[in-house]
This record gives sequence, structure tokens and C-alpha cells, in this order.
Amino acid sequence: MEKWILYPTDKMVKEHVSQLYFIRKKDGSENGEIMRLLPQCSSYAIFTESDSFFSYSGKNKYLKNLSNHFLYPLEDSMEVKFTLPINLLAIRFKPGLVYNIWGAESANYKNSVLPIEVLDKNKFDSLHKVCLDIFECQPNEKNIKKLEKSIKEFLQWSIKEEPKSKLVRRSLEKLESRSISSVCSEIGCSRRTLERHFKGVTGFTMNQYKDIQILHKIVDELRSGKEVNWTELAQNYGFFDQSHLIKHFKKMLGVTPTEFLEHTEEFEVKLFSDTSLSDSNR
Repeated sequence: MEKWILYPTDKMVKEHVSQLYFIRKKDGSENGEIMRLLPQCSSYAIFTESDSFFSYSGKNKYLKNLSNHFLYPLEDSMEVKFTLPINLLAIRFKPGLVYNIWGAESANYKNSVLPIEVLDKNKFDSLHKVCLDIFECQPNEKNIKKLEKSIKEFLQWSIKEEPKSKLVRRSLEKLESRSISSVCSEIGCSRRTLERHFKGVTGFTMNQYKDIQILHKIVDELRSGKEVNWTELAQNYGFFDQSHLIKHFKKMLGVTPTEFLEHTEEFEVKLFSDTSLSDSNR
């Protein structure tokens, strides 16, 4: 399998896009590949070739035979299965992108997956054409610049950013390392107002957002291969004790941390591996 993770360089694109992912896999199980996705506040535009298909299943949801599609933020864990062989390119958008493009309350779209053509095929056409060009070879400086230019044009055409979404974007930059009260104080906004805007733009409360970020960090530590000190891990992420950490983890992912470690090969909990462009053949 070949995998790359690429980071945008254009100023405008960086404001709204976290990463670009490319995956190429030629063989595997006849039944396809299965991954379990973590809850996540980001959304993804996923492009592939016409003979590749995706199926998603989660709480009260089952969608199948999707090709190019848009994956909305996930409040719950979801399983995805895709056919092989596959060429896939995904654009990971930062939280709030759904609101900025369609102007609708993001909470209405959580845990959803929709075919690109249902949203607005014309908006995504040029992006898909560039992706198809990349599938013919592999990511390189020339075609990645072309893709980034196409993403910028898509954003310029699509995004209608309001003052409240700009306020939320400022708060997102700070929430990773600060308390909610500190963030409100730094950006000069009452907690009640910021909470209302934050949920409207991202679909999550600020506490939910922080919980999801903590889950991602805990999973990274569990998958690192290092011996786990559960008491220390709980303290590092603000839990009262080990039992509170276990309850939080099971609520978010459906299994305890120990069960996760025992069956970690069954969980591809992140949509894409954090693999650099220079580290492609894994």
C-alpha cells in the first residue's frame, strides 16, 4: 500500500484545509478493506475512481455503493468498507466548513455521508478531474500545486464566511491548549455567545470538541507501542482517575482501552494514517 499525507501551503487553503491524503492499494481481501473511524469534527471530500465503492455503517445508518462522496463530522464511531483495488484522494476540511459552504446548522449534518452529485456536482467537478490526473501517476510537486489551486478556486467560489464563523475559527486555534474560559477571555466574547456560535458552526459544543480531541490523543498513545501507565495517562488528560478515563473511552469508541489494545489490529480508527510524502511505501 502507498500512502501520503500532504499539507497545504496556500494561505487561504490553509485556513480551511488541514491535510490532503492519497492512498493507493492494489490488492487485499476479496471482500475489501474495513476500517473503524473515530468520532471527528472534521469533514472530508473523498474522490476515487468510478469502479471503487464505499459502504458506511453506524448507529441507525447504513449507506452503500458510494463512489465520490462527502463525509460529514462524526459524533459517533462509524465503520467504513471499501473495495479493492483503490486509488483515493481525500481533502480534510477544518471544523465549520459545512456551515461556511452551505450556511446550514452543522448539527443537522453530523454522522452523514452523501454522494458528491447530491450536494453540488459542478462545484466538485474540477477537483475530481485533478484527482483523476494524480491517480494516473502519483502525487508530485506539479500536480499537488494544481490540486491546491483547484481547492482554492473551490473555496473562493463556495465559502461565504460570516463574522460568527470567523470568531469560531479563532477559538478553534486556541482550544487545543487552553480552557474554554481562557479562550472566551482571549477573544473577548462571553461563554454563552461563543458556545451558541460554536455549536451552530461546527455542530459540536466546545466540551464535545475537546472530548474528541482528547480521544484522538489517547488513541495515538495507545497505538504508539509504549507501555501504558493508566494512572499517569488519566492525569495527563484531566480525568479524575483511571475508571473515569475508561468510561469516557468506551462511551466515545464503544470499547474499553484494554479491549482496544487487545484487538488493535481490528481498529483502523483514523480515516487515514499520518504518513509523510517521503514515507510512502508501508
